[in-house]
Amino acid sequence: MDERKWAVGGAIGSNIIICGGLRIANFFGCSTVGLDSIDVTQIHGIHNRTSAAGAVFGNSLFITGGLLEPSYSKTKSTEYVYPDGNVESMAGVDLPRDISFHCMVKINSSTAVLIGGSLMLYRTYFYTETSQGANWTQGPDMNYFRGRGHVCGVIKDSTIEDYQMVVTVGES
Repeated sequence: MDERKWAVGGAIGSNIIICGGLRIANFFGCSTVGLDSIDVTQIHGIHNRTSAAGAVFGNSLFITGGLLEPSYSKTKSTEYVYPDGNVESMAGVDLPRDISFHCMVKINSSTAVLIGGSLMLYRTYFYTETSQGANWTQGPDMNYFRGRGHVCGVIKDSTIEDYQMVVTVGES
């Protein structure tokens, strides 16, 4: 697997999928590697992008925004990438606006939160999948903006036996 920065990835079944990223001026597509194998499989037919964010939904990696090759232009496009035997990419529901350098964390089986990023420094958006389709709704603004370089995740707080979303400091 090539060295890259600003990639997005996730674990789906017994596979790790890594999409996008940048090394010098080379953009990358997606690759999968099995947990019990060292074989790397390239996924074709997706946008080469960097500085995107994503979350695993079911058996796919949902990729949002980023900078597209070759122009480094921000995008509001999204894709579902399936790392199964018939690897394919399917267009998703567009973001409310062009964005890159954001983070995304899944908070339950059908909802993820998109946090910060270029041009949306204080903003959060909820992505929700339902039986009627998927959509974006604006969430609360953050107290401090997150431009790029921030990371988000969910941790279990054992003192209150509940899960908490955490966003680390990024560039302002």
